[in-house]
Parts: sequence; C-alpha cells; structure tokens
Amino acid sequence: MTGWMSGGAELLLQVARTLPDTIYTKQIVAEPGLWDKVTSVASGVMTITVIILTVALVPGRMEFQKELQENQRHARQDLRRRESADATRQRDRGQCRLI
Repeated sequence: MTGWMSGGAELLLQVARTLPDTIYTKQIVAEPGLWDKVTSVASGVMTITVIILTVALVPGRMEFQKELQENQRHARQDLRRRESADATRQRDRGQCRLI
C-alpha cells in the first residue's frame, strides 16, 4: 500500500514540475449566423427610426396643442358673446325672467 502511495506521489510531483503556474484559456467565439446578423441590423434600423420620428413629431405635436388651445379660447369667447347677445335681446323684448 505504501508502494502505491509513494508511486502516486512521484507522479504528482512530475506533473507539478511540468505544468506552468498560470493556465491561459481562450474562449472560442462562434461566428454569428444569418439570423443574428439580420436581427442586429433590424435593431439598428428601428432605433434610428424611433429617434427620427421623435425629433420630427414632438415639435409638430406641440404646435398642434398650441393651435388647439387658441381655437378653444376663441370658441369660449364666441360663446360668451352669443350668450350676452341673447340675454340682451331677451331683456329688450321683455322676455327676461328672474328666477
């Protein structure tokens, strides 16, 4: 039994002497397939498209909102004018009732 242990110890010492201190490994990188290339290009195109649409549509939306608020303000003013004119006509005709 001690013979086996001493023989095993000698083999381990031989291996320890032959192996370097640091083992370098290099990862093998698989070449991207057709699907990987297509999805990569599509992702880039979609990113650029979203950026362009954002740059183009945000100022347009802000201008639209500004015009909408202006139109609503004019509509409220017109409604007040009409109500005032109706109340004046009813008062002149004597149709105005106090509630």
